[in-house]
Amino acid sequence: MQMIVCRFYSNFIQVLTFWFFHIASLPNGQISFTIVNGNDDQLFEFAPSENANSVVVKTRSSLRGRVGNFTLFIQVSDGGLPSRSSTSPVKICVTDVNDHNPIFVKPPSNMTIRIPENATIGTRVVDVLALDSDHGLNAEVRYRLRELANGQWRSFQIDPVTGVITLSKELDRETTRVHELRVQAYDLGTPTSLSTDLDITVLVTNVDDFEPEFTQDVFQVVFTENLAPGSERYKLLPTIDKDDYDFSDPNTAFKSIPCYFIVGGDALSKDNEELFKLDTFTHELSATKPLDREQKSNYTLIVQATNDCFRVPHRVERFDPKDNSMLQVLIGIKDVNDNPPKFIKKIFSGGITTDTDYGTIFMSVKAIDPDVGAHSHVSYYIVSDVRKSFYEGLENVPSKPFDINQRTGEISLKFDPQKGMKGYFEFEVKANDTDGLYDIAKVFVCFIILELLV
Repeated sequence: MQMIVCRFYSNFIQVLTFWFFHIASLPNGQISFTIVNGNDDQLFEFAPSENANSVVVKTRSSLRGRVGNFTLFIQVSDGGLPSRSSTSPVKICVTDVNDHNPIFVKPPSNMTIRIPENATIGTRVVDVLALDSDHGLNAEVRYRLRELANGQWRSFQIDPVTGVITLSKELDRETTRVHELRVQAYDLGTPTSLSTDLDITVLVTNVDDFEPEFTQDVFQVVFTENLAPGSERYKLLPTIDKDDYDFSDPNTAFKSIPCYFIVGGDALSKDNEELFKLDTFTHELSATKPLDREQKSNYTLIVQATNDCFRVPHRVERFDPKDNSMLQVLIGIKDVNDNPPKFIKKIFSGGITTDTDYGTIFMSVKAIDPDVGAHSHVSYYIVSDVRKSFYEGLENVPSKPFDINQRTGEISLKFDPQKGMKGYFEFEVKANDTDGLYDIAKVFVCFIILELLV
């Protein structure tokens, strides 16, 4: 057998026929085929063939997302005694089919950008970004401005690779106050390129006199500890902006999207990395790392809203309640029961005398759970047999001579000591929380001989 090279396409179920020749008389000429290696994911199988000397290899299902090279080792055997066989590799190349359109991920759809009328040629207006789930050239994305009938695209240009839109002509607010642009993201796929459009509105303003303003100073959110980054997202408060309204025409108002930036706060990790990120355009707040409430239970962020999306505001040390473009975000961390109780020590010891009465509380154990609320509630249990050592007169002591208060951990006596009793008791106690997390400690109890105390 010789190596055979074939090609499949990722979005089809396909079959290929391979011929093998064996010159012999029956039954030695009866041939069977087996895939002996290279089919770990069970992507391929044999199909019935009309010729005994051929085998049909087909895909079991669509190969979508399985672009790459595969090598099947096919063994052909005859029906003789003894059976003769040979094995040959079959190399399969799964090539990508251009079946995904580019998808815009930035900026949000139908976004309005404000730009002052005195902006100079070359001013950066906005960045667009689209992603394509295909592979190779099918995933390479380029950008262009659609040549709409309104002709407004002529005042702008876009970098076909980076997606950066800049100003190519001076703006005249008296002539055109609003520019409607349509950006097309297209891939380099063959034989057919796929594309997606995004509409962007550019509002020409006199001068950006007013920054966006929050309607309240404080916004509170709660994140859950131990979750994967991005699992929880919170959209911050919207703003109002006096620049959105054209006071010369009270019937006309434009709603632009300001940009939000984190400019202060205490949300830093041990490595001085930001624990939270804020999407500039969508205003969604998320965690960058799993949070641990036991390390820190709350954080404070200072967020600033601005119309200048391309210049990050400077950091501030404290929140200024007089600056309405600032928002104080208070972040609480919701507890998850992820910590077992811990005894304050691993061995507890106590003593009794022959004068100690039945039911007397003579010692206690204590465990601490760093969780909060119901997750911090601890219950105590005696979980082992009580062992006696170096003893006299303890033969008739009950098998459970002690009791423990499940709530407080107080240990009390459940028998009446008699004169002449001596020895030690040893047993284990368990501190258990509401979800079954626990810790174990040892308890030693000895008889204290009163004569030695005189």
